[in-house]
Amino acid sequence: MEKLKSKAERLLEEVQQAEEGNFILYLGAAAGVGKTYAMLLKGRQLQQSGIDVVVGYLEAHGRVETESLVEGLEIIPTKKIRYGGAEFGEVDIDAILKRDPEVVLIDELAHTNTQGSSYEKRYQDVLEILSHGIDVIATMNIQHIESLNDIVYSLTNVRVIETVPDSILERVDSFRLIDTPPDELIERLKNGKIYPQNRVESALNNFFTEQNLSKLRELTLRKAALKVSDELNEYSVAKRDGRRSQTNTVMVCIDHHEESMDAVRYAKRLSDSLKAPLIALQITSDAPGNSQKSIQIRKHIKLAERLGATIVSKISGDKTDAVIESIEEYGITELVMTRPKSRFFGLLFPNLTKSVMDRKPQCIIDVVPFEKKHPNFFEQIKPFEQTPTNLKYYLACLALLAGITGFAFVAKEALGIVNITLIYLLVTLFSAVRYGVTYSFFTALVGVLLFDFLFIEPYYTFSVHDLRYTLSFIIFLIVGYTAGKLSDGIKAKNKAIKSEETRFRRLYELSSGLGDFENEQDASAFAVGKLYSIFNSKTVVFIPDESDKLKVVSAIINGDMLSNRECEVYRIHPNDQACAQWVYRNGESAGKFTNTLPNVEMTYFPSKAFDKTVAVVAVELPVLDGPTYELLSAFMNTFAVSLWRIGLSRQNNHIKLIEASEKLTSVLFNSVYHELKTPLAAILGSVSTINSPDVTVSESSEKQLLENIEESALGMERILKNLLDFARIENGLIHLKKDWCDIGDILSNAYQKALKQHPREDITFNFEVDAPPIKVDFSLLEQAMLNVFDNALKYSKPGEIKVSVAKRGPNLFIIVSNPSDIDSSELDNIFEKFYRAEISAKIKGSGLGLSIIKGIVHAHKGNINATKRHGELVLTIILPIESNDGQMNSEEG
Repeated sequence: MEKLKSKAERLLEEVQQAEEGNFILYLGAAAGVGKTYAMLLKGRQLQQSGIDVVVGYLEAHGRVETESLVEGLEIIPTKKIRYGGAEFGEVDIDAILKRDPEVVLIDELAHTNTQGSSYEKRYQDVLEILSHGIDVIATMNIQHIESLNDIVYSLTNVRVIETVPDSILERVDSFRLIDTPPDELIERLKNGKIYPQNRVESALNNFFTEQNLSKLRELTLRKAALKVSDELNEYSVAKRDGRRSQTNTVMVCIDHHEESMDAVRYAKRLSDSLKAPLIALQITSDAPGNSQKSIQIRKHIKLAERLGATIVSKISGDKTDAVIESIEEYGITELVMTRPKSRFFGLLFPNLTKSVMDRKPQCIIDVVPFEKKHPNFFEQIKPFEQTPTNLKYYLACLALLAGITGFAFVAKEALGIVNITLIYLLVTLFSAVRYGVTYSFFTALVGVLLFDFLFIEPYYTFSVHDLRYTLSFIIFLIVGYTAGKLSDGIKAKNKAIKSEETRFRRLYELSSGLGDFENEQDASAFAVGKLYSIFNSKTVVFIPDESDKLKVVSAIINGDMLSNRECEVYRIHPNDQACAQWVYRNGESAGKFTNTLPNVEMTYFPSKAFDKTVAVVAVELPVLDGPTYELLSAFMNTFAVSLWRIGLSRQNNHIKLIEASEKLTSVLFNSVYHELKTPLAAILGSVSTINSPDVTVSESSEKQLLENIEESALGMERILKNLLDFARIENGLIHLKKDWCDIGDILSNAYQKALKQHPREDITFNFEVDAPPIKVDFSLLEQAMLNVFDNALKYSKPGEIKVSVAKRGPNLFIIVSNPSDIDSSELDNIFEKFYRAEISAKIKGSGLGLSIIKGIVHAHKGNINATKRHGELVLTIILPIESNDGQMNSEEG
């Protein structure tokens, strides 16, 4: 099964790649090796082969040889964007897509676009072009690869700002390594073929040293060799039907320190070398959105995302426990962490790396050796890091110290030195429990100074004659710091538990609440309300219409929920609409705090179910940290499942409707066939007898046969009239032609026609009519009573059919009773169309007669019901005698 799955997955990947353009990357060790020249040369060769080639972006840097190759190639003009009082040219994606060439040449892949562009980076422009099936040839230097950023810095002491994620290299279909020896490259630089002469001296003294170029060249060759190795491995995997051995998993811990960026890059290189998945773990003890360092952490998370890591965020009061749990949960074999503190201070104040190492987890721990600087004493003990400073808390601590100091000073003879010490310790512990480590350390420090100044000889000085007090003071400070740390740890755990509980409660409320809705509008309104209760900011939900264009179905703007009508006319900015459409098309987040369209005011998230985006949700967030992102991801998944369920329910109802329609059609045709079969057979038989030359028909026989033909034709006419009346009633097209009528005439005509159709000697009729004229449609009411009598004659047991008509108040009651074996449980259904009682199963009929009676009676503003009494079926028809003529006329019209 797994083998088949691997084949299917690989086939799907091949199909998806076939729909996109081919990506060729010219990679070099440094500027000037000839990447752009080689790219243009390749473009000219393709053009000469009859392939449509255009230049999307070019940086010739004034090099004559390079500019000469552009002649003859079509250049797509760049898109001009004004920023900071200057005008910049960027890749014009829309113009390229409109031109729709076969191949486009784009220089400087790692370039950062000017603010106001559709994408933050040029490589994102390239991905957009590739997604439309256009081939791209691009150029880039080795130092721009994100995972190599710290290695390049350590080799050259130059920090490269513009980088591309390693996932871009995985998207590249073909590498073209452009290599130039360092000495030749330096010679070209001196001759002004790389930079203008005024920049040559500076470049030679900084980046373009022979040592730097040699190291970058080696790094480039290694990267190219690794790419070739990966391609060979993929070929081997394909030969083995997709079976790949997978035993390693790499995890890196992320925090707000700068060292985390080096750790993430190192972990990416390690995962690439091991061909293992990469997990980035971020732990916080704060509720979502409240961390002071969330901006820095989010920066590191974005780096990990660009490098293809799976982000895992945990809320925990004990970070060490969270790391150990993650190691066991995800089966981690390689754990990447930053360098721990010095040995001495690591024993007193262990950081996360030291704590995890002491727990000896079942994995290899890789300690990143790229720490920027060694922290000093105060940075290592970090007494003021965990809690934000608050002046009123300091004042409260000082007030407590002043109070107990005054009391102790007055009663020092009675208390003694030991009790005074315990009082100061008590205040320190109170500060630790109430305010945290920052204030407990402050209280301990000020308390030691006051205790030394007022109660230790020599008095009123900070000197100490007895050195044993010095050790006591140090212990006092350690107790104050330790008590504060323990208090903060307990508070952090409680806060983490509360945050997790709040998170799960919100998700439970969403999932349980969304199950109650039957349409997207109500479900979206509920989801928007829940999101607004969490973030208290602008929230919009987009759902695609039948033409696959996104429309606003629910929104909260400035705290007010928009109605359905307001959502229809609500218009968002074109940039926001484009961002939402991009998220729907690509199934990835965009907007604020992302790399795609970061200039819009909201962050857009895809709500996906089974890899299909069913909605786009936009939220105006103050910050997007790890816990917030995870909460929103879970929220989007739950919302998507609900929308998917609503869609499936609608499809199911549609299928049921089609099935019911098909069943109704089948029943109708069968009923009509059986109803018409007998009279048609009678007509054909009579006609055949009359026209047969072999049969001599007497005058009386011929007359009887003709009467039989007429009777059968009238029966067929009545069947067709029933069908026509049924269709008119179903479609609301029945129109009454009312006039004053004698109910006795209606009953007599209907009785004669019914008896003629179904003559029975075992049935007698008993009429008791005592009623005034009534204003009705004579023809329709006659048809209704004909169906009543016809139904009674067909299904009654031998006996008497009683018909009584009488006025009761403003209504006329027509009561028809006949002996019947019908079960009382069937009475609620006998007026439904095509329903046939069990006793009528052997008798031909369509099941429309009583349904048509009900429709005609209701059209006259009357009512009909059926009861079973003393073995008889009793039908009661109630018709209004008097009604508003104006109302009648409107009905008739």
